[in-house]
Amino acid sequence: MLARVAERMYWFGRYMERAENTARLVDVNGQLTLDLPQAADVVWKFSTDVIDSTELFVSHYGQATERNVVRFMLADVRNPASLATTVKFARENVRSSREVLPSEAWEIVNNLHHFVDEHMQQAITRKNRPAFLDTVIGYSQRMVGLLSGTMSHTEGYRFIQLGRNIERADMTSRIADMGAMELFGHRDRLTEAHDNILWTNVLRAISAYQMFRQFSHDRIIGSDVVDFVFKDLWFPRSVMRCLAVMQQVMAHLPRNTEVEQEMRKTVAQLAKCNIETMDKEAMHVYITDLQLEIAHLHDRIATTWFSYPA
Repeated sequence: MLARVAERMYWFGRYMERAENTARLVDVNGQLTLDLPQAADVVWKFSTDVIDSTELFVSHYGQATERNVVRFMLADVRNPASLATTVKFARENVRSSREVLPSEAWEIVNNLHHFVDEHMQQAITRKNRPAFLDTVIGYSQRMVGLLSGTMSHTEGYRFIQLGRNIERADMTSRIADMGAMELFGHRDRLTEAHDNILWTNVLRAISAYQMFRQFSHDRIIGSDVVDFVFKDLWFPRSVMRCLAVMQQVMAHLPRNTEVEQEMRKTVAQLAKCNIETMDKEAMHVYITDLQLEIAHLHDRIATTWFSYPA
């Protein structure tokens, strides 16, 4: 497979996963502001922190109101991480690589693009937003099912898996950080009674609530939530599971020695700590370090397979 085609497949996987995760984040934050109205401005401000776009947001909008943040995260094409932008990029990667994908993949991503374009302004309002976001998530999950069931699991599919899982691992860590640090930094505005609400919404942001309840029958505790979404080997959206899938994929790709070494470093970073012993600041530092390892892993993937002469 040509390096440029492999890169398109990788980024197609990342963009589709990013679109779904952005929809999840906006949806769960909308619910969180209803449950914790006294912390609404904190919740929406942190949404831009999660996607590393606070400086860009402030330059265009200033105040982190719900309407401003939702517009920035969903509709603003000046934001490279917005839903509209990621769907556009996903569509372009499929359009330029249709020969290696099932024909239905183009139909799904093209229909998603038109749906987002036609209904975006309605999604800015709180009333219509949940249905819009559910539809976006549904399109993404249809794509995952389609590719799993109808695309040959050769190199093209493997690069899509790499992109999807590294994006998922990164966003899972960022959403966990929402509970681990930022909102707890405003404890003067949140009480102990709100902990359950906060961590429940962190779980719901990655559709982990029911699986976590099977894992833990006690009350929802932050350290248990972080341990589950980071280290559970069998939950599909946990960081450890994402890395395990990537390791399996890498074993079947050429010239994989250096990138597998980088992967082992990332897994070691994930496995080395005892989350139960950490306070919120230590947990935040740990999550930040892990995100840096994931970024280094992306860099190694890019230099290994996408910079290679065609």
